[in-house]
Amino acid sequence: MVTDEYSVSQLKNIVHEIVNSKTYPVFFHCTAGKDRTGVVAMLLLNILDVDEKTIMSNYLEINKKHKPKANLFYVLINILMWNKELAKKARSYYMVHESYLETAIAAIKETYGTIDNYIKEALGVTDEMKQAFKNKVLA
Repeated sequence: MVTDEYSVSQLKNIVHEIVNSKTYPVFFHCTAGKDRTGVVAMLLLNILDVDEKTIMSNYLEINKKHKPKANLFYVLINILMWNKELAKKARSYYMVHESYLETAIAAIKETYGTIDNYIKEALGVTDEMKQAFKNKVLA
């Protein structure tokens, strides 16, 4: 998701759209709100110089929202289909694990050295854009 050429172009588009927005707040989401949305949130928080531990904590907050739905699907599939493996897959669809975001971060660092380099080189966010974004959303 973070190194594939098409995906990078899409990440670049959404990050530029948000960073260069004329009005805030900006609402962004995806189907389950965890994979692509989690990566975009991680990138935006990095642009704002939020530390990785706080970013991960923020990412894992998704589980609080999704846990009831994940457990409901788990129970329903077990009751209606008697398929524990499918029930586990359905539950995991809604939940996140540190390893998901860690894998994206590791792929970025493997290719670009740092997330900041990725934001600059792959996504084309300049220092000026970064500072203007900070000024708008942290003011």
